[in-house]
Amino acid sequence: MISPISIILLVPAEIFAAYGSLYMKKGAIDFSFNLRKLRKSMTAIFGIFLFGLSMILYLFALSYSDLSVIYPLSTITYVLIAFLSVKHLGEKITKTKWLGIIFIIIGCFFVVR
Repeated sequence: MISPISIILLVPAEIFAAYGSLYMKKGAIDFSFNLRKLRKSMTAIFGIFLFGLSMILYLFALSYSDLSVIYPLSTITYVLIAFLSVKHLGEKITKTKWLGIIFIIIGCFFVVR
């Protein structure tokens, strides 16, 4: 069973993880460990920050519910990333991928029950 507190923590965690991945992807082109080029890497660094924030919320969610429930629910990030990739990166999602996303959503319902 999942705790309501875990859900409250998991929803923003998944949103932060999805946006963190999006910003890391956008910033990956300009990313550099060179200190002079670090300013151009701020998009990727912001993505890393969001992803880290996601992990902190995820950790707290784990303290209220079982890993066997929380971890499968974290796959909702894949769904969010698919929509964000289409909208912000112009990526194409095939029918097969959409079918996979539908199966992920259905699977999450089974895990929560």
